[in-house]
Amino acid sequence: DFLLLGQYELEEEEREDILEAITEAAITSLFSDALPPPQDLAAELSDAVLGGHITGWARRAEEQRLLELAGMDGSLPVPTVSGMDGLAVISNNASGNKIENFLERTIDYRPVVNQRTGEVTATLSVTLTNNSPTRGYDDYVIGNIVGAPVGTNRMLLDVYTRLSVDSATLDGEQLTTSTSPELGYEVYRQFFDISPGETVVLEIELSGNVGSGGYSLAYRPQALPNPDQLAVGATTTTGTTIFAFDGELERRSVLSASGVSAWWQPSPG
Repeated sequence: DFLLLGQYELEEEEREDILEAITEAAITSLFSDALPPPQDLAAELSDAVLGGHITGWARRAEEQRLLELAGMDGSLPVPTVSGMDGLAVISNNASGNKIENFLERTIDYRPVVNQRTGEVTATLSVTLTNNSPTRGYDDYVIGNIVGAPVGTNRMLLDVYTRLSVDSATLDGEQLTTSTSPELGYEVYRQFFDISPGETVVLEIELSGNVGSGGYSLAYRPQALPNPDQLAVGATTTTGTTIFAFDGELERRSVLSASGVSAWWQPSPG
């Protein structure tokens, strides 16, 4: 909490001195102290890994494979099983500040599935609340480089989906529906501002085919100061519930009728 936000309540010189001391202590400890046994280290770091806050890459293929199996590679899971849907909602700060510390996201996904044919229609609602104050922090925290009022969150939002985007609205206003392919997904992108204290809702209507069989969803949460609140209600075309979920989800998780399982198979490439 201190590194994410608390530090910015200090005077600049004091803040820089503290950060320098923290960095020096961390680097000195890392390169001079003995690491604990791997099983102890894994237990200490597992929550941060599953939350997406620690990722890594190794040049040697066998070491990279270990990072992938541990879920540390940071890849976007590409569904390879028939019936598996995929979704990720990625917000990027286009304001040049630290304002994402005040952002809250609620993701609501409602797919209707024909499990015999694999046809899916879905509604995705992304609710974004900007809790930024307009005073009490320096400009580099709640100001911006785009000329917007203090406390404004200029949002670059990407939605990764396996379905086609049929329509989209922001607070009821119609938006464009163009997408671009990336990593086996269609990516829908929008720029918009969220004023301090404001909540906006992006709603997207989707359709497509994920393949026949039992429906499941690979959802990749984004590593943010405030974790996503995710709600999913998957139903059949006759209205029968396939599965429902409401809460926070670890990064490598798959939702299905049998519950929440781990995504252990690394994505290709």
